[in-house]
Amino acid sequence: MKHKLLPAIIFILSLGMLVACSGGSTGGNTSESAQGSEGSNASNPNFPEQPITWIVPFDSGSVTDLATRFLADEMSQKLDTSIVIENVPGGGTVPAHVQVSQSNPDGYTVGTGALAAEITLHQQETAISDLNDLDVIAQIGEYTNGISVRADSDVETLDDLENVSSDQLSVAPSASRSITHLWWDLVAEHYGIGDYGLLSTTGGNDAVLKLLSGDADVVSTPLANVVEHVNSGDVRTLAVTTNDRVPGLEDVPTLDELGVDNPLIHNLLFIAPNDLPDDVRNILLSTLEEVMNDPEVQEEMEKMQLAPAFLKGEELEEQMNEGREAIGQIMDANN
Repeated sequence: MKHKLLPAIIFILSLGMLVACSGGSTGGNTSESAQGSEGSNASNPNFPEQPITWIVPFDSGSVTDLATRFLADEMSQKLDTSIVIENVPGGGTVPAHVQVSQSNPDGYTVGTGALAAEITLHQQETAISDLNDLDVIAQIGEYTNGISVRADSDVETLDDLENVSSDQLSVAPSASRSITHLWWDLVAEHYGIGDYGLLSTTGGNDAVLKLLSGDADVVSTPLANVVEHVNSGDVRTLAVTTNDRVPGLEDVPTLDELGVDNPLIHNLLFIAPNDLPDDVRNILLSTLEEVMNDPEVQEEMEKMQLAPAFLKGEELEEQMNEGREAIGQIMDANN
């Protein structure tokens, strides 16, 4: 009798172990399941089987466009498929985010996004309420922004703004109610600058043209728009918005160093529609992470005035929540 029971007991125990090993997470884009791992390409050899479309929320030739094209080329070589760039500019970057969110969640449509899109989303109703309506796969890096004046300006440091009459000050951010505008609001609040003149612009390059022509006294723009004029001696950057000083502009302090409260984040995100298959998401994430870990890629991004700062999973989620809260508080305070 014992000999007959033993095989049955072994079979039952083996079956139980098999069921236990096959159990676990039911999927979903949690921070752990979304992080991917080395060799995740092997988990689905059928992806990608066709070209990938990468949507960019700015015009061709912009720093975001150039950075995206560079990264897309690097990723396409590793994925062994072509990546087609589609520029969808305008609307405070919201139309591009919406287009990504409404695309088929199969991995063949991705996009470049930014937390700054929530500034526009905070002001108007759109097809998406915030970036939670998208799969924010990773942070690629952070834009390097600055507060700049003409080189012949009497304002040599941000502290000198305290001695300038605000009604004689004309300010040109890259766009009204954009993140560059919010950064100027933080500076103005810190130095007690009230009714300054706000100039309308069509972008960072237009803001710099207004500065060089004398129409604007101060600009708040990405450094990519002013760096050539800084190098030529026509423009002086007074402060940068990043946490650390910028290579090549080591003498320029950060807003934090000057005592300006700076909770804002101007990041470059890799986004996709929600509900991607886990294996497809992991392939995209691990490929991007491999590219971003390449020192030569990081060097090229820095040349574009983008600070390479790759984040994923819980670390990215925490930063996104903090940035979203900061945008909401500043927008509410200025309404």
